[in-house]
Amino acid sequence: MAEQILVVRAEELRRHVDFQGFIPFSEDDLHSLYSSVEVLPIEREIAEHDPGFKQLVAYTIVRCAGGYMSYLRGKRQGEGRLRGLRSIGFGGHINSGDQATLFLDDHLKAAALRELDEEVTISVPHELHLAGLLNDDSNDVGSVHLGLVYLAELPEPSVIKREQSIAQLEFASPAKLARDRDDFETWSQILIDNLDKL
Repeated sequence: MAEQILVVRAEELRRHVDFQGFIPFSEDDLHSLYSSVEVLPIEREIAEHDPGFKQLVAYTIVRCAGGYMSYLRGKRQGEGRLRGLRSIGFGGHINSGDQATLFLDDHLKAAALRELDEEVTISVPHELHLAGLLNDDSNDVGSVHLGLVYLAELPEPSVIKREQSIAQLEFASPAKLARDRDDFETWSQILIDNLDKL
């Protein structure tokens, strides 16, 4: 059976929140948005190539002592268009199985935690909070995705990778991220430009 992921219609989304780049967005803002738009399950293969839909993606960044975790997307990265680029975000799609509890207060955060846990092991207590929304229609990947950006704040840098597609895992200062900005995927570049808003 084909994978079903959750999407919103791009035109309907733009009627409620129309922006490019990153905007701060609270959990109350997000639940208000979800009560105003229809969330639909659709086959991932269809959604990946139809900019009439925006796929919902939990995208979590990890911060410790003012540094942000970054990594290289290796050859086994599932999204071929992002291979060989650096990233500061971990995450993935929200599947149709999540739809029944989508509107519970903590569910989206739980989905983001689940996606983060699939990619790295964090051995210190941590919580996520919603930092904002990320939208970029300037390229094929961004035009079909809407990022729900979460921030995980760690008391110490106790993180190891779980996915073989992750390479060169490290914490980097905002200054280093800015210097290396051109090595990063577009979403990460946008966040690097907006770290002061997190």
